[in-house]
Amino acid sequence: MESLQKLIASLGPNIQQSIDDLAYDSKTLIAVANAAIESNLVDELTSFQPYFFTLDVFSHLARAGKYPLQKYLDQNLTNDSPAFVSAVLTFLDLKSSAEYSQQQQQQQQEEQIPEPADFLSLHVQVVHDLLHVLLSRTIPLEFVDKWEHVQAKCIQTYPRLINLGSGHDSAVLANSNETGFSAEVEKRMKYYYQRMYEQEMSISDVITLLQELKVSDDPNEQDAFSCMVHSLFDEYRFFPDYPLPALATTAVLFGSIIQFHLIEDLPLAVALRFVLEALKEPPDAKMFKFGLQALMQFQSRLDTFPHYCTLLLQIPSLEAVQPQLIAKLRALIMKDGNSLGGNGAIDQSIDNDAPPPPPPFRSLHLDSDSAGPSETASEDPNEDVQDKVLFIVNNLAPTNVEQKSRELKSVLEEKYYQWFATYLVDTRAKQEPNFHDLYMKMLDIVNDNHLNKQIISSTYASIIAILNSSDTAISAQERGRLKNLGCWLGYLTLARDKPIKHKNIAFKDLLIEAFDTNRLTVVLPFVCKVLEMVTKSRIFKPPSPWVMGILKVMAELYQFAELKLNLKFEIEVLCNSLGVELNSLEPSTILRERPLKTEAIDNAARPAGIDVNRDFDRLSLSGYNRVDGRLSVRPSDGINIGTPSLPTSYPQTSAGGALTTHPAMKKILQTAIEKSIRELITPVVERSDTIAQIATKELTTKDFALEGDEEKLRKAAHNMVHYLASSLALVTCKEPLRINIGTNLRALLVASGYPESSFSPEVLNATINEHLDAACAVIQKAAVDKAIADIDEVLAPAYAVRRRHRELRPNQPFIEQSASRYALQLPDPFRLKPPGLTRQQLMVYEDFGKFKLGGLGPDGLQVGEFGAAVDHAGAPLASQAYLLQQQQQTQNALLGQSQNLVQQQQQQSIGMAAHGQPQNRLMPVLQQQGSQQPGHQFDGQLHGPQTPTQPPVETVGGMGDISRMSATGKMSAIEQTLASMQTAIDAMIKTIKELPDGSYEKLPADSRVKAMVNSILSVANRSPLRDQIILRTSQLTVSVLFTVADSQLAREALGYLLARLCDLSAATSKEVVLWLILSEDERKFNVPVMITLMRLGLVHPQELDLNLAKQLTAHRLPAIEFIANLIHEALLGENPCALRTDFSLCLEAMEMLASEEQPEQIAIQLIQALENAALPALPGSDITEKEMMRYIFNEWVRLIQHPAQSEKLLNVFILQLAEKGILDDDKYLGVFFRNALEFCIDAYAKDLQLRMMNNAVSTKEGVISVDALAKLTVMLFKIHDEQGETRKIVYLRSILSVHALVFAQNHESQGEGFNGQPFFRLFSSIMCEFVEIGETMSEHKEEFYTLMAEIFKALQPVAFPGFTFAWMTLISHRMFMPKILQLEQKKGWKSFAELIELLLKFIGLHVVGSDLPESIRYIYKGTLRIVLVLLHDIPEFLVQYHYTLCNAVPICCVQLRNLILSAFPQSMALPDPFAQGFRIETLAECKQEPVLAVDPAEDLRTFGMLEFVNGYLRSKNASGISLKPLLEVLTTKSRTEIGLGFKTVSTNTQAMNALVLYVGQQAVAEMISKSSGEEAVVFDGKTNYVSFLTSLVLELGPEGRFFLLSAMANQLRYPNSHTFYFTSLIQHLYETAALGGQQQDIQEHIARVVLERLLCHRPHPVMGPPHCAGRMPIRCTAASAGAD
Repeated sequence: MESLQKLIASLGPNIQQSIDDLAYDSKTLIAVANAAIESNLVDELTSFQPYFFTLDVFSHLARAGKYPLQKYLDQNLTNDSPAFVSAVLTFLDLKSSAEYSQQQQQQQQEEQIPEPADFLSLHVQVVHDLLHVLLSRTIPLEFVDKWEHVQAKCIQTYPRLINLGSGHDSAVLANSNETGFSAEVEKRMKYYYQRMYEQEMSISDVITLLQELKVSDDPNEQDAFSCMVHSLFDEYRFFPDYPLPALATTAVLFGSIIQFHLIEDLPLAVALRFVLEALKEPPDAKMFKFGLQALMQFQSRLDTFPHYCTLLLQIPSLEAVQPQLIAKLRALIMKDGNSLGGNGAIDQSIDNDAPPPPPPFRSLHLDSDSAGPSETASEDPNEDVQDKVLFIVNNLAPTNVEQKSRELKSVLEEKYYQWFATYLVDTRAKQEPNFHDLYMKMLDIVNDNHLNKQIISSTYASIIAILNSSDTAISAQERGRLKNLGCWLGYLTLARDKPIKHKNIAFKDLLIEAFDTNRLTVVLPFVCKVLEMVTKSRIFKPPSPWVMGILKVMAELYQFAELKLNLKFEIEVLCNSLGVELNSLEPSTILRERPLKTEAIDNAARPAGIDVNRDFDRLSLSGYNRVDGRLSVRPSDGINIGTPSLPTSYPQTSAGGALTTHPAMKKILQTAIEKSIRELITPVVERSDTIAQIATKELTTKDFALEGDEEKLRKAAHNMVHYLASSLALVTCKEPLRINIGTNLRALLVASGYPESSFSPEVLNATINEHLDAACAVIQKAAVDKAIADIDEVLAPAYAVRRRHRELRPNQPFIEQSASRYALQLPDPFRLKPPGLTRQQLMVYEDFGKFKLGGLGPDGLQVGEFGAAVDHAGAPLASQAYLLQQQQQTQNALLGQSQNLVQQQQQQSIGMAAHGQPQNRLMPVLQQQGSQQPGHQFDGQLHGPQTPTQPPVETVGGMGDISRMSATGKMSAIEQTLASMQTAIDAMIKTIKELPDGSYEKLPADSRVKAMVNSILSVANRSPLRDQIILRTSQLTVSVLFTVADSQLAREALGYLLARLCDLSAATSKEVVLWLILSEDERKFNVPVMITLMRLGLVHPQELDLNLAKQLTAHRLPAIEFIANLIHEALLGENPCALRTDFSLCLEAMEMLASEEQPEQIAIQLIQALENAALPALPGSDITEKEMMRYIFNEWVRLIQHPAQSEKLLNVFILQLAEKGILDDDKYLGVFFRNALEFCIDAYAKDLQLRMMNNAVSTKEGVISVDALAKLTVMLFKIHDEQGETRKIVYLRSILSVHALVFAQNHESQGEGFNGQPFFRLFSSIMCEFVEIGETMSEHKEEFYTLMAEIFKALQPVAFPGFTFAWMTLISHRMFMPKILQLEQKKGWKSFAELIELLLKFIGLHVVGSDLPESIRYIYKGTLRIVLVLLHDIPEFLVQYHYTLCNAVPICCVQLRNLILSAFPQSMALPDPFAQGFRIETLAECKQEPVLAVDPAEDLRTFGMLEFVNGYLRSKNASGISLKPLLEVLTTKSRTEIGLGFKTVSTNTQAMNALVLYVGQQAVAEMISKSSGEEAVVFDGKTNYVSFLTSLVLELGPEGRFFLLSAMANQLRYPNSHTFYFTSLIQHLYETAALGGQQQDIQEHIARVVLERLLCHRPHPVMGPPHCAGRMPIRCTAASAGAD
């Protein structure tokens, strides 16, 4: 070793020191390694320390191939195993953390970051060797948590570990020079997972792919395998955020990679741990469902993980959800005992991961041969046998028990006994106590001794598992099942006169163990249920010695263990059922006379470390004061608590008397206090330390994730844990300590020969209260000392990581690997960002070190607070003697300063005592306000350094004490408090005068002024007379603010104090605001103060405007001057805080004063100043056009919100805008409305952000702004000067066009993040505003709604899909759809029909596959509802526009088309088509043509078919005309239509519909002209019209024929001439023989078209050809189906 040290020293003067301090760089490491190789000192280097350095050296040598790493590891693990294991874990932790941080930075910067020169990364092979050498050994218990952390960290940092060691190492390591994966591999991984989640690739295909990748020798494929598995592990922390379908898919994949052996060793251990953690979540949690789904995938492999099965059995929720699985797990564990094979390393890793369960009961034991010998091996039956057995048991009843038992015996073979026993116990007996008798009868009838033994063995196994489970104590369901099993065990044994063997369950020992481990809640009811079955026994009934011995132990627990009422009730019920008198039982002395439990036993019951998820209820103090002191004291690791050294001198008080003056009694008092402290200090310190550590560790780890300075982290952690531990210790120990001191003091006095009557309870209680704080301080100090030491130990790895990062990467930001992605996305005040916490964020932790509970000092600060006269913030807790001395000084000071109050209270007490009322003779009223809550008291008159005094025992709490105070006492307390507040505020003003003037907000956080304000607020808030104190303090503050405050800093400080006082009390806020606004007191005519209050939000200028305007009207001169100066400063000052519209009433009154015969000069000056200022000054640089327009619009918004808002004020504002040229100039008009709308959009965005923040309430500014913009738009339309009748509408069109352009730009720029709410509200509000002024604008209704329809057409969904839902709502809005449809002469119908067509066409664009997107489904449902409303309210609209609407309806939307075609005029009464003798041609309506809003001839002309069709129809020899030209027009480019049965569609449906309707119109006109009078119309099948359509049917293929017949069916509506004609035509085509060989095909087509209309939901518009309804074909050929 000396040679090696000389060698290292020769390399440099400071090399050895840098190695010892772990501050070496890579050059040093490489130099030492090379020198050792060259000098043949490598073997000597293996034993060199520190281990961290040698691990680094040999990792480098192993990577270079110069020395085998395994040799070095084996040597050190043999020589110094625990220390070396710790060093290896620390080495891996720090190295992987540093490398992971580098990876994170590289991902953020999206470029390759070179490895720092002072850092050597680990090769993945080296990491693999280090991990596997640990995996093959048993990890010491103290390193288990760290070992699990290192496993997960290494898998996260070195993903190629996943498949390393599986036989393809050369391929795995081919790309190992880079820790991460290439972009191509990442892209490939995302591609596979995307296909899987989109269900384009099944999970089995993914598993097959992974199997192929796993065994591939291609490095890229090995990387792809590792990347896919690693991404699952890395995403585990985000699984709770997954949607359920995606999480279910992930769970199946996660379990499958375990099932199919895709991962082994370390990755398998990590995966199993993830599943176990998920299963520990509540059953309704997402992660529990994930864990269960994953577990079910690899349940066939559970027999290889026996310890893992044991851990699964400890999860009660798993048994409730999957009892069959639990039964299988128990069977696996019992099958071969400990001979069950498995992966030891994996099970060790998983077992170590679980939190240590409570110690198993030593009094429970399950014999391996308890089930008896069996000649056949046990196995599970097949599904058929299981189904038969389950059917028999399910149908078991008292009436058929014999029959079913014989059936069971015939089915159940001996090899199935173990399975049946497990099933009967776990699934039936445990959960069905009412059927125990029935099951026992069944077993008696089966009468198989081996089966009975198996059932008893399974019962023992289930009972032991539940009793030893850590979850039983917190699960009422599990305890109920345990009681059922106890009853069942008693049935099986005691009720049959069979004993429960002591070696299986030792009941006395079980009760004692339960008492020692605080688990009587679990054990006692179980034992009672077992013993209840003694009533059915002949042997074990009392006075059986065995039973009586157990009952005596229960009697001892009943009388001496302070049991809860429910446990005592269990014992009473048992004794009643056994006929034993509980009072006659002689309690045993087992518990009271046994020796003190050894520390080893207690330590075995104590968890080794702190688990964040530990149940805090386990830290309760309820179990510590039992039986006697020997059972309640338990030493705690890490706390060295000796006998406290209490003071030898005590203050002389009248209350204490001899107890504090007589030496012997003083010794007794000291002994009682010491004993009480010893009894409580361990549990209190343990509880306080644990909770404080958990909270501190979690919060600091989260908040300091980007902070690289470990000293900041350490200081923050110390401040927080100090405060929490001290506070928790105080609130936890105070009352128990008071009780214990009283109990011990009385006992010691009696033992010393003093009778109890020697000291009155009042004297004893007063003495205890005097010394209680001193005793609490001892426990607080112990808790703080232990908490600080423990938090340093817990955060030691975090300190080391930051220190190492600073040494290796001094110029790079630090990123903790556990940094939450949510913390990085929060808004600015809360968001974490490099290089660490801001000053504002760090203040939260600094305040923990400053804040102490207490009263106010003479300088306005709380005693003990940072900056106060008595400053204990940075000092440790004072000794008890010092605290007692301070208490005495405080009491004397209070008594001296409050003598009059004391005398008054004593007189009241004497009066109360004379009338028999309770009295308190020890302290005055003010001393009663502080005992339990020091903040409830103001200390003295704030004239000296004082601390809270201690009240007598009668004082329970502040409010209770106040309720017993007289009215005079309360008033005195308030007056004294106000004097304290006055002194504090005076001190604050004095301090402010010593500072330079400035802003309160710019003061540092630790400023003395801010500390004074916070102290006043804290004391006022904690006062028992809270509301009165806050109100009176606010009045005092207002008085000082308006009279004394002469600097900006003083005004802002007092204003801030006043604002916070108003926040604390709603009543105070109301009183303050009312005085500031409504009072005419001239003291408030202080402009600087009012400006300050306006900026703080205490006074709103609009509310102030109302009252000030009244004072102007009354010509109050002081008010006029004040108001003028206030408006000038608020609007034209350096920092404006209001808008002109906020003072609209005052400005109007000022104008009136300026225009009077004797005008007020100050009013004239104000008006001139405002006129000269084109725009009030804004802070910063020159005003831009955008800022000016936004400012003007903001004024309009504020005017709309003004309480005195009127149409006159609004018109005046608009007139001013017009005078400035903003409303008449097209350029400025567009700029103004564009900026106004953008202002509204920004306000909406801010509101949305507020709503998304926790506990944030939206200000509704967005809604208010949009409504104001809508009102402005409509008012401009209303009052705009007419220049021709079209001028108004043209002006409105220009405004709405700006809105539409801003909408389009916003939709385009924001993409998927587009928010349509402000635009929807804008257009809807415009329509609502127009309705409000509708009476005065009736002549413009048509133009307005037509213009709105044009705007909606421009915003159609095809162009702006992100606005679709809002657009649908707008066109169906109650202020638009009924209004436009009710315009005179139906002038709005065409525009509205075009909107409906646009909606239908949009739906048609997206109906392209069998699976419609959910959004399109909602749009379709909304469209149905719109059409239903039209059908119900205005059916004539659908009647007239059915042709154009049917053209737009997608062909597959049959129900929607039926709704349109079902419309009929409201004046018509439909005939009954099923009436006897009904014939459609006899209806008078058949001679009436329906009203159509669109002429199909125009469409035919557009398609170029009109001349050809007319020529054919008028030809005398039409049969010779070829239809080929027509067929070409009817054929278009192929397209896809779903729901038709055709692969593609090439028919021009619009041309087809126009052709059919036009021919029908011409035919009907001729048919009606031939009928005369009242004769029925007659269908003529020999006309050119019929011939034309028949020829077209024959010429068209299956597809065209379908659309032709569908067009005919579209005309089958309500009774009219078209319906009659096409009904007759379809019947003619169905029956005519002219169709030749195609007749049957055409009949099938007709049947298809008609049935498609009838098979959907009603209404059915088709009246149908009734004569052929019974002859519809039942066969469907390929032609009619459209197959080709």
